[in-house]
Amino acid sequence: MKMNFVYCALCCATLLAGNAQAAGRIEIESFVLAPTQLERDTAFEVCVTVKASGVPTVSYVLRTSGPVEEGAGPPSFDHYETNRKLAFMAEEGQVHLRDNGAHDLDPKDHAFRIRVDTQGWPLGQHDLILFAHNRPGTGNHIKDSRLFSVVITEDRVRLIDQSRLGETRFTRCEVIPAIVEPGGKATLRFAWAGSDGAGVTVRQPYFVRPEQSPTPFIYDATHVSSLADEGETLLRDNGALDQNRESGVMEVPLDTRAWPPGLYYLEVKLPTASGRIDLRHTVVSVRAPEDHLNVQVSPSWPMVPGTHAERMTRMADGTLLHTAHYSEDGGQRWEARESGTLGAGSVQLRDGRVLGMSYRTLPIEGREGWYRGKRYESSDGGLTVAGPLETQFYVPQAKAAQGHALHPGPLYMRSIVERPDGSLVALMAGWFKGDDTPCPYSPKRPYSRTYTCESDDGGATWRYLSTIGYDHIGSEGYNEGAMELLPDGRLIAVMRTGSMKDKNCQDNPIMISLSDDGGATWSVPKRTGMHGAFPDLAVLSDGTLALSYGRPGASVAFSSDVGATWTDHTSVDPTPYSGYTSICEVAPGELLMIFGTKDRVDPQTGELSTGIRVARIRYAEK
Repeated sequence: MKMNFVYCALCCATLLAGNAQAAGRIEIESFVLAPTQLERDTAFEVCVTVKASGVPTVSYVLRTSGPVEEGAGPPSFDHYETNRKLAFMAEEGQVHLRDNGAHDLDPKDHAFRIRVDTQGWPLGQHDLILFAHNRPGTGNHIKDSRLFSVVITEDRVRLIDQSRLGETRFTRCEVIPAIVEPGGKATLRFAWAGSDGAGVTVRQPYFVRPEQSPTPFIYDATHVSSLADEGETLLRDNGALDQNRESGVMEVPLDTRAWPPGLYYLEVKLPTASGRIDLRHTVVSVRAPEDHLNVQVSPSWPMVPGTHAERMTRMADGTLLHTAHYSEDGGQRWEARESGTLGAGSVQLRDGRVLGMSYRTLPIEGREGWYRGKRYESSDGGLTVAGPLETQFYVPQAKAAQGHALHPGPLYMRSIVERPDGSLVALMAGWFKGDDTPCPYSPKRPYSRTYTCESDDGGATWRYLSTIGYDHIGSEGYNEGAMELLPDGRLIAVMRTGSMKDKNCQDNPIMISLSDDGGATWSVPKRTGMHGAFPDLAVLSDGTLALSYGRPGASVAFSSDVGATWTDHTSVDPTPYSGYTSICEVAPGELLMIFGTKDRVDPQTGELSTGIRVARIRYAEK
């Protein structure tokens, strides 16, 4: 499993710099494992060269690619992270291996060669990953990575570069039909070219609850749901569940009569005798009786570099804005803005001004409860930007706490709404004094909350207004979200409570709340029936709501009753990492959705790519 991890050694004086810095790039140009065959208990070397631009620091991380029990990983990986169950090679107690540091045998800059001793490694296959990234440091996490495996047998060690697929590879991995009517039947179809494929492994990505594991999938003690022949770990070619007798072609029927409606994302691997694995992702979409829309999703296309999509904004003239980029042709092409970013999320106010803010804030020394952030303004529809300008937040109960990183102050959640009187409401998240109960994500992280601040001076100063949600819910508590103004004047907010990547908690609902007094009070948050990361919300011209969400996959759902019920759940991309999404209407019945990817597998070629992608969604009544 590939994950996006943020390793932070943050200093308050530099915490805000990342939001304003120019987009950087790190690319692994060469990756060599040598030797690829060796005797047991001897050493091999991992050699990489890196091309980097716009980043002040490049370091390396070498760790297990997925969870391992403490003590079960390679002995030379002596730093163990308990909450994620990952084992790392460490340098002076740190997981960042410095360029030209103690482990680096190559004296050249941006060239890294590390010697790895296999002495005492347990028998079996050890899946590892090497990152080159811009840590320790602040700002966007810029990185590239390579997966490889070390196979330990009784007398030999074999190294496998997983980024280079062998001759045996998928030629087909699909669900037929793509959308299954309630109680209908579907078929998983696989085919591959090559002679050493014995079958496939099929599982739901990440971790699920027992009721989310459909028949005949097997739910195990690690909260993993997988499909396999009885007594096996894979679906064997010509095995009991395969109804196609041709070698290298499989057809596995699925009876969905007992399946609740929804999206069932699947990770499919084709292991081969050489130890190499071809990976694909697909989805079984089971419609609900109340679904009433015909939803069409275009193939996606690359947008801009990055792994996390921030909030997209549509201007009155149709121009689309996303951080430091803009599009004037409905999202087909995106240009970088020379004057810089608009922050994590922006809004066009009624006077035409565009206002955005950065994600993080810092305490103001000597002023209890006051925090300093950065805002960005544009008077020409987002084409040029003034900023960063200082903005101040008064949140008297706020405190610093550990989230995915250390957060010294309130966090801006990408959304600003303008009230009828011209005052502003911003969606925020973070921790208050007394928010101390640890959440399942990590014993160092307390449950967080989502709240609002208001401004009556155009965004220069903000004051705490109200809490929308705080509870011991999900793996993290209320945090990321989106807020919009409804046609009837009410405010609506959707909020994340965790991530399906957290093994310790499989119930991470996206919650919804409404305010009929401009954000001063909010209804008790209710479940939407969806789970996932950083939901985004769009109020469409016909009154319909569209909600995008991710992890696993990138998905969209619709509501015609102001969020009371959600229908027509539709997959936009099946890649598990597609966690951060944004959606907006570009024409009646037509949406644009963006989503971040890391090591996305092209469904046709199997090639890997990383970046923010765009898809066009059209919907109409059936």
